[in-house]
Amino acid sequence: MHKVQTSSGTSFVPRCTGAMPSKPRGPGLAPGLAQPRGRARPALSVLSGFHSPSTRHAQTARHGKGAENKDYERIGSEFHRWVRDKKSELGLEGTDAFSRFVHRDLDFYARHALRIHHAGQKFTEGLESIYFNQQRSFTTQRQLLLAAIQPSDSAAEVERKLRLVADYLDIWLTRQTWNNKVT
Repeated sequence: MHKVQTSSGTSFVPRCTGAMPSKPRGPGLAPGLAQPRGRARPALSVLSGFHSPSTRHAQTARHGKGAENKDYERIGSEFHRWVRDKKSELGLEGTDAFSRFVHRDLDFYARHALRIHHAGQKFTEGLESIYFNQQRSFTTQRQLLLAAIQPSDSAAEVERKLRLVADYLDIWLTRQTWNNKVT
């Protein structure tokens, strides 16, 4: 618990527990959420340094409507063609490199993506913040968590990184909620 100064006095609120306000913060808000109904969530500028495992390699992005698709858009819509065109920049020269990518890297990220998904659906000891963030419908959590880990990390290091990023997101989302900011 920590003290928060509000217009109506001092309140004690839980720290990093994933608790949500029990009633709306104003007209047009969905019950229990500090977000207006029907409004899209803006991109998280505070977390712009994080990239998903595939988009960290994007060098260009489309600017404006009708412009040619660049790396970022191609990764989302035609990943297989983008990989084929950028194989040398990705270090995928030769059969061994492709085999490593499929058998080690892809398998590693798929296993942890499933683990993160299950931790978001069911309360898991050690990964509690993932569950709380998922209950807030924070849709980019999986990409941010996967961006923090690498196939060369030990199991203990992966666990520590997942907890660290998820806890940070939980604290950030809790502060956004209590400050009545849309996330």
